[in-house]
Amino acid sequence: MKKGIFVGALVTLLCVPSYAYAKGTANVRFEGNTNINVNDEFKVNMVIDNVNEAEGGIVGYAGYIKYDNSILEIVDAKSANNYFDIYKNDSINKIVGIDMTLNHGITSKTNVYEITFRGIKEGNTTIYLKDADLSDRDANIIDATVEGLNVNVNAVKPIVEEVKTEVKPSYTVNKVEKVETQESVIEETIENKEEIKEVKTTKKVAKKTKKQEKNLLKLVSKFFKKIFKKVA
Repeated sequence: MKKGIFVGALVTLLCVPSYAYAKGTANVRFEGNTNINVNDEFKVNMVIDNVNEAEGGIVGYAGYIKYDNSILEIVDAKSANNYFDIYKNDSINKIVGIDMTLNHGITSKTNVYEITFRGIKEGNTTIYLKDADLSDRDANIIDATVEGLNVNVNAVKPIVEEVKTEVKPSYTVNKVEKVETQESVIEETIENKEEIKEVKTTKKVAKKTKKQEKNLLKLVSKFFKKIFKKVA
């Protein structure tokens, strides 16, 4: 029976404002980016919060989405609450959201509707819900306080490319070559000295070895001479 009342009231909410005794209170406001550039897309959430004395919570809402359409345009819009079905009259930007089960009424802060806007011209505008209607589970109209979102759209500044001057390092090739040459000469001299030293050492060792071998031969010869002499 209650579902039938809400479905029947849907046509009325879409076309003409409704009037009933305001028993409870709630707040409807918009949250999102407040400073954008032309051609930027941004999301705005319609939020219901501060719900008081609403039997079963808020199960229905309606109103006109208002903004300056010369500054902003709607790219996309959808329900932000899975329990609410959304009905729209795009020609007048009126929306109606209803929880057909009547079992998931809003009692605390809840995002109910998500809108994607695009900035189309530089300027300032306020997004708000005009003629907001909120209903509780018993079809009582809830008194709604509405807060808008003030959005500033900035012109896009042209990008100025910075021209960088390449500074080439200055150096004298001759000096570098001279230094390298000196280093090479020193290294070559050191290498030569090492080679000369090594050659001298090798000759000295060879001479010493030859002398030792000669002495050894003398000793062996002398030793054999003694043996043979003793034998003789």
